[in-house]
Amino acid sequence: METQSNNHRRSSRNLMPGLLLVALGGIFLAGQLMPGRFTDALIPVVILLGIGFTFFMVYLSNRQNWWALIPGYTLVAIAGIVVLSDIVHIDGQLMGTYVMFAIAFPFLYVFLNNRQNWWALIPAGVMGTIGVGLLLDLAGTFLLTAIPGLMIVGGIYMLVRSMGRHEETDEENQEMVAAMTGPDTDTPR
Repeated sequence: METQSNNHRRSSRNLMPGLLLVALGGIFLAGQLMPGRFTDALIPVVILLGIGFTFFMVYLSNRQNWWALIPGYTLVAIAGIVVLSDIVHIDGQLMGTYVMFAIAFPFLYVFLNNRQNWWALIPAGVMGTIGVGLLLDLAGTFLLTAIPGLMIVGGIYMLVRSMGRHEETDEENQEMVAAMTGPDTDTPR
């Protein structure tokens, strides 16, 4: 039984380096067959993911090693930054929002996994608050540009709607004028 456990440990220990070699070899081959920026951006992503998943394997092999989640997730988050900036081409304030949430998440997970690690709420709260602030600022910027467009669309809608209802509009206007100037307008309520 002990030999079987040692074989399992040895095979799981070789899993991540083996996957990393296969992925890097595939990227290098793709870079030779299809040279370009896309394959160049994938090399650091695969390296960062490989190292990050190695930390996740340390955690999964022994749940007492919760500390391995922080560098593991950080490396995976950095790989996400490379993907977002080099492949998806997101930058600026949206990237800052991603970074703040990416830093806050592993600390929040550490706290939620074990409530005795209350200290993890401090970096999670600070980074999460900054991320929410950046997101609200970004939403505010979007709304400032969207409001004039919505006003124009609403105005066009009202103009088009008013052009098709001349007869009803005249009757409605007469009723409204009569209600405002009729004999009941001067009586106190």
